[in-house]
Amino acid sequence: MAIKKKVVLFFPYSIDEAFRKKYDIKNAKKFFNIKIFDLSKIYNNYIKFNNYYPENDLNNLKKLLLKFKPDIGVMYSHDAFHKKIALFCKDTISIKMLHTNTNLIPENMIIRPKGIYLDLLISKNFFSYLFYIFKKILNLFFSEKEKIVNYNFDYSVVSGTPGKYIENVGKYIKNVKNSKKQIYICSEDYKKSFKFKIKKKNYAVFMDEDLFFHRDYKRQYREKKFVTKKYFKEMNNFFKFIEKKFELNIIIALHPKCEKKKEIKKLFNNRKCFIHKTHKLVSECKYVFVHPSTTSISIPIIFKKPLTFLVTNELMKNLEWRMRLERRKFLINQPIINVSTGEFNDYELSQNFDKRGYSYYLSLFVKSCNKKICNNSFWEDLNSSIN
Repeated sequence: MAIKKKVVLFFPYSIDEAFRKKYDIKNAKKFFNIKIFDLSKIYNNYIKFNNYYPENDLNNLKKLLLKFKPDIGVMYSHDAFHKKIALFCKDTISIKMLHTNTNLIPENMIIRPKGIYLDLLISKNFFSYLFYIFKKILNLFFSEKEKIVNYNFDYSVVSGTPGKYIENVGKYIKNVKNSKKQIYICSEDYKKSFKFKIKKKNYAVFMDEDLFFHRDYKRQYREKKFVTKKYFKEMNNFFKFIEKKFELNIIIALHPKCEKKKEIKKLFNNRKCFIHKTHKLVSECKYVFVHPSTTSISIPIIFKKPLTFLVTNELMKNLEWRMRLERRKFLINQPIINVSTGEFNDYELSQNFDKRGYSYYLSLFVKSCNKKICNNSFWEDLNSSIN
């Protein structure tokens, strides 16, 4: 029996059960000798002390490295902080560092649809966008600049089809382009999809993003939420219209990090809400409603379900959200509804979808193989790729 490679997983947040499921720690232990290192304390000090952390913060990491002697360190981000940690690991012991991102999204590319700048200039939200840009410039001007860390990972793992479109994504992700070896592995959402059969039951799914309660607001030090409670009134008004006109129920697929299920269920007028059931719900539904942001947009695309993008006035006032919409509608031609307007009486549900756009999206961000059934775990594929 082959000896398992020793691997340290570096997480920027404290690990809870949701993270263990997301990163499939159970399967990881089948193929590797795993240790987990929580970077949250070091990262918090790094932010607190303007891109610097006291050397004492690294004592526990050094002890782990010297005692465990890992073969590989796995990073889930590639910013300057993570590169500094990777360099520290390399300076401490002989170790290969790997960065992985098999949840690629349009923000990983530079996409500038034709005419977008003119649209922004004549938009009624122009001054909101201008203020957003002004704040970004001020933050850059007054915050201490983070030094560029020149470091190339030994391995970079990404999803997407190698040799077809992936070079378009890779050239904009420097750590992928400059890493010593690129490894292509299908996304977890794609692998998981083979466990479910496609059906067409008489309901539609809304893929919630937990925009009001999301725990990342606090973790990412965001000053303001994207939406107010007005959001729920507008969304419920649209859902009521759909349910009445088309005689089908709207079921809410909650965000996997949702911590306030009861509160959200109440805010969505007690509609059925499920967590960690998105694949099953989408695979068996007729239609899907999404915001133009979620990484899980790949799920209805994988199952070839017709999707509709939903936005609100609150979301469209934010330049970040406006650009998310523009990037996605550039890639896939699907209906867009601003539920704040109330002008959707002429909207018709359709089983048609942008086949070319769906295929393009899968090739760019999701599929990395041509297997009829791709159900190996990420860790099994990684093990075979580095051995």
